[in-house]
Amino acid sequence: MLRVFRGVAPRVIVISSVDVYRAWGRLLNTEPGDVEPMPLTENSPLREESYPYRKQVNKDWRYYYDKLMVEAAALQVHRPASTVLRLPMVYGEHDYQNRIAGYVRRMADGRSHIFIDERMANWRAPRAYIDNAAHAVMCLVNEPKTINRIYHVAEPHTAALTEIEWVQAIGRAAGWDGEIVPMPSEKLPRDLKFNPRGQDVVLDSTRIREEAGFDEVVAFEDGLQRTVAWDVENTLPEMKPMDYTAEDALISEQQ
Repeated sequence: MLRVFRGVAPRVIVISSVDVYRAWGRLLNTEPGDVEPMPLTENSPLREESYPYRKQVNKDWRYYYDKLMVEAAALQVHRPASTVLRLPMVYGEHDYQNRIAGYVRRMADGRSHIFIDERMANWRAPRAYIDNAAHAVMCLVNEPKTINRIYHVAEPHTAALTEIEWVQAIGRAAGWDGEIVPMPSEKLPRDLKFNPRGQDVVLDSTRIREEAGFDEVVAFEDGLQRTVAWDVENTLPEMKPMDYTAEDALISEQQ
């Protein structure tokens, strides 16, 4: 790509990811060591292990995926000049990863309880609504001072939600008034188990706000309502019916 656009494009905006950081490797248990302090800045330590998802997947695209190599190629060549934007978990319409669809499915099915692994109840993760992430790209395109710089975009780190708070926000957007219940991992079905190993991942987005004039163009509540509405209209009809047998057993234990 750099070869093709050399002499044609004055600059490349490289879309990278929060998973370049050592903290993400600690989350995945691919990087040894203690929990990394938060929030992460653009100068926080990067992963030392390559291909972070290789131990978790078969040989699909994730087997060959590593944004660190993309960043290195762009930033070391500087022909054309480059700007790196490290994204958080992006949610919104057309989300091919269906990041919130599991929660929305349960809410749409009228589930009285949503269970989450107690190890992730207070886990904090970086997020951005898709239109705000796109706006961040345009802010970099329109600001020459951002050449050969690295930036984060994410909702303000001071407002980073825990997983329980995130599910509560989805519930408000979906009009759901059920109960969110943290449970010990050993009681949960496999698809609900998640161990963040005490590693929050929160991005400081001060730099892009100060140097590129970025600010969210879609409010948090509006973006989440749009995402829920999209999932109800488009994602849920394509999902297989969920087997709630194990969750029903947990509900019976709660009563």
